[in-house]
Amino acid sequence: STMMRVYVHREDSPAFTQLVKFPSDDDRRTISDLIVDFVSKYNSKFSLTPPLDPATCELHRHDRKLIKRTHAALQVLSNQADVYLQVSSAHAHARARPAPVSVHHAPSPSPPKQVDASLAEAITNLLREAAESHKNRNFKHSRAIYEDVLSKIPGQLQCLYGLSEIFILNKKYAEAKEILVPAVVQHPSLPLLHKRLGDALTGLGEYEESLKAYDQSVRVLSEEETSSPDKLDAASIQLACSRTLQKMGKVDLSGALIMNVLKEDEQNFEGLFEYGCAVIDRGRAPDAVAVFLRLLVETSKPKYKSKSRLVGSMLAKCMEHPTGLETLLKDLSSATASASALAFLATTLKEHGALAEAADLYRRTRDLEPANASYALNQVHVLEVCYEISDAVTSMHSFCSNPNLHQSQGVRVDLVADLLVGLAPYTPADKGWLLADDQNAALMNAADGSEGVWGSKVGRARDPNSLEPAGHLSYTSEELDTLALHCTAVKVLFMGGAVARASKVAALVEPARSASKKPLHETLVRNEVAYFCCVRQLLEGYPMQWDPEATARPGVFLAGDSHCL
Repeated sequence: STMMRVYVHREDSPAFTQLVKFPSDDDRRTISDLIVDFVSKYNSKFSLTPPLDPATCELHRHDRKLIKRTHAALQVLSNQADVYLQVSSAHAHARARPAPVSVHHAPSPSPPKQVDASLAEAITNLLREAAESHKNRNFKHSRAIYEDVLSKIPGQLQCLYGLSEIFILNKKYAEAKEILVPAVVQHPSLPLLHKRLGDALTGLGEYEESLKAYDQSVRVLSEEETSSPDKLDAASIQLACSRTLQKMGKVDLSGALIMNVLKEDEQNFEGLFEYGCAVIDRGRAPDAVAVFLRLLVETSKPKYKSKSRLVGSMLAKCMEHPTGLETLLKDLSSATASASALAFLATTLKEHGALAEAADLYRRTRDLEPANASYALNQVHVLEVCYEISDAVTSMHSFCSNPNLHQSQGVRVDLVADLLVGLAPYTPADKGWLLADDQNAALMNAADGSEGVWGSKVGRARDPNSLEPAGHLSYTSEELDTLALHCTAVKVLFMGGAVARASKVAALVEPARSASKKPLHETLVRNEVAYFCCVRQLLEGYPMQWDPEATARPGVFLAGDSHCL
């Protein structure tokens, strides 16, 4: 396809035109990106004092209609288009407009410092670097830049927007208030600054003042069309007010605002989220399940991806209700209750602490696809965390003994399956399987220790029927998950006290582990392999004598990662 070209003009003196080329159709630059690039080149060429600030600039079409900053350039511009850069009217006239009386009694801000021409280009480059870091959520780096630039140019808008967002996201409400109180005096016509101030005041418990800030944000927004770097609409402000009213105990008013938003747009993501939260607060968690399920699907879209953890946490909270899981399963249609969908929901619930419900969903997932190693591995990990050790072993045996399981390169699954049967129900009060498993008899009966040394007799044993892969093997993702499941079997058996079985499974797994072409600590199964290696080293390299007296003492629980073994 023909390379697209766009001409960006600055008609005010000194005039300047930049040719922007789009070499491919998948170029994702936004209008905001074009503004930042133009301003950087413009400031570098003319060394203005103070330089143009990309946060206060807009792009207009030839008919002077504003182009929103968030739009993808390729979606709103045509080839050979002419667009014009102007300083936003809100910024240009901010000082000419009377500032509203501030209820915060903020001191009048000092006028912006004049920037030395030699610093103009450096500051522009810093702002571009900060924007990139902020986009990648490297907030520590972007915050340092924002604070540095604000020390040179107080009131610089990009820095105020960015720094206030970072403070509020990290619940540093006092720091946010400190920079926003003077900011709304200096920039009274920018609604986002008033809204952010309201957010900070809500976080500090200053609810009445917060509502005044939100009200001022709505007034400014309704007076004129502004060009804020972040999308802000009346619905967002109403929902912020709703959250504050909820904290004040004014539940009915809070709910009314939410319903007003949804009446205008029943698909409003933030409105639906607040509605779901309100329903939970009223003790009707099952009614909120369908809402958060719907929103969870929406988070697959790039626009809402950053909300996925928040939505997942609320769905997990719904599971605290006795009928939460039952409602979730009912809300899943037959078309959406596939193994992959159930596994996704199980993972979401697991990540947010709804472990019993996650284990149930993984069980249903395995019923649909019993030969899927990834599903089996995830189910076992959840059962481990729930301390359902016997169920974890049963799950691993079910996978390894599946007649439809394809035997690929690696460990003989049938041999592993043979070592996962015959164990009594796990009872930690009785030292687990340490005393109950007959295969530990050699350890128990050693009078002089010669047969009771794990490393000398059991740990180093090699089953002659075990698969010994030759050369360097490249494992598929499914084979890696299967190998991880076998590594987990070693860990579970060892921690449960079935040390003899753990040694025998380890002997089957080690050749497959060492034969991997790619170091396994560089793969997605590195954690399972780490536990396996630590257990194997204990079994083979660190001989331990059997101590019957220690068995009679109360157990000690040690929390830590694989190295604590």
